[in-house]
Amino acid sequence: MSLTSVNFTPLSIKINSVYAEVKPVITGNGKYLFFCRRNHPGNLAKEKDKQDIWVSALGIDDQWSDPRNLGENINGKNADVICSVNDDGTEIYFFNEIIDTRKPLMRSMRNGGGWAAPTPVEIENFYNQNSYIDIFVSSKNKVLILAIQQKDTRGDQDLYVSFPRGENKWSEPINMGTVVNSGQADFAPFLSADGRTLFFSSYRAGGFGGCDIYCTTRLDDTWTKWSAPVNLGSGINSNREESNFSISADNRVIYFESYDPEHEVRDIFKAELPKEFQSLSDQRLAARNNK
Repeated sequence: MSLTSVNFTPLSIKINSVYAEVKPVITGNGKYLFFCRRNHPGNLAKEKDKQDIWVSALGIDDQWSDPRNLGENINGKNADVICSVNDDGTEIYFFNEIIDTRKPLMRSMRNGGGWAAPTPVEIENFYNQNSYIDIFVSSKNKVLILAIQQKDTRGDQDLYVSFPRGENKWSEPINMGTVVNSGQADFAPFLSADGRTLFFSSYRAGGFGGCDIYCTTRLDDTWTKWSAPVNLGSGINSNREESNFSISADNRVIYFESYDPEHEVRDIFKAELPKEFQSLSDQRLAARNNK
């Protein structure tokens, strides 16, 4: 596929440095962008630090501010990964490379200009047979979605769902089924605010590149029945690898990571969500808000 069909653009040099920037997460109010930087000199352990979590604020001029490292309560000397953020950017879920196998996820609240010491999040009977893990937390929809490998996984990472069982406790993960899970790596889940539209990345056959971003619709309340995933198309997906989708508050602008040939690393890009996916989610949000 020719790259001329791709309509996404990289974020400014304030966000995208000569180092790799990955895992973008936009807040629900659209005012803060959380992301990770790899081996950046501003990481706590400088260039030897595999990955730290950073944040940038959107100014009144619609430009992103100089990013700030979240500090030592969140970031360590190993790889730290942002998972999810609440609407106003005061609560984050994240994990780091050295994790408790029973409690991989951490939660922290903003405390003045910094962040409070994190609290472990317990997932019942959690285990992961893959070296990769992705977790999305939706406090609004009371659901946690994981990309992990377990005994009933079709292949590589599958998508699983978990439900709250009290403060910082979640139920045993349930495989989300053979429609959404392909047998290849299915990962980087992002649940839209409507609670039914799920975006994720996959190495399944038929894509434009190594991995593409897909969209699927939840069909019932079991969270195991989904519509056939639809590729977001050549305006978003290229012959590179696109992953880690996050969407703005207006349900129009999406943020994701892809390979940047100029810097020869992965960087953060933005694009307009194709109109057919905008209207799909808008209709569900309107119906939900009118209940």
